Amino acid sequence: MIKRIATAALLAALAIALVPQAALAQNDTPGGASRVRVFGGFSYLRFSAPGNGEIPDLDENTYGLQGNLVYYFHERVGFMVDGAFNTGNLLPDDPANVPDGVTGADLTQTTLLFGPSFVLTDSDRFTAQAYGAIGWAIASIDVVGVSENEVPIFDRLDRTVFAASFGANVDIMLGDGGWGIRPAQVEVLVSAFDETLTNFRYSAGIVGTF
Repeated sequence: MIKRIATAALLAALAIALVPQAALAQNDTPGGASRVRVFGGFSYLRFSAPGNGEIPDLDENTYGLQGNLVYYFHERVGFMVDGAFNTGNLLPDDPANVPDGVTGADLTQTTLLFGPSFVLTDSDRFTAQAYGAIGWAIASIDVVGVSENEVPIFDRLDRTVFAASFGANVDIMLGDGGWGIRPAQVEVLVSAFDETLTNFRYSAGIVGTF
């Protein structure tokens, strides 16, 4: 279902690009003379990973922050740097399913990605973009608990792997056009662990141009 939503959003962004350009006020760069677009806001990542005989399937909602910066070297093409941090609780809702001695288990994923961003449609008040980026994902699982002798235990499992992202975003500019809101940035995040994981990420927040 989530992947269908991401696909539909990407198709909608591409459809926007087919709007007759004569109906839109074009600028030299997005936001007029601005060459830099900065975004920051809330991030939601649906993290799913298949299990094995010892570890069950992992399917968790994680939340955090995401931000990116795009520098436009052409009116339709820019270079993007994107960073995000998402975290969530892995403990089952039913206490009976929590392993003995475990008091906390958190999943954290941090990504740093770089790549081109393409302006699909741009006017004084509305900008739609698509992008592709590659970089790194750092995932960790932190387990906190106590031993049989009530000695505190902390264990961390983490890995840094190759990651790629493909997505689109929509910005609505307000005021004098120097700032606005990004109601939706949707993307498919691919990370190369022992198995290649494909997850959905959504973010929304504030955008500014400089």
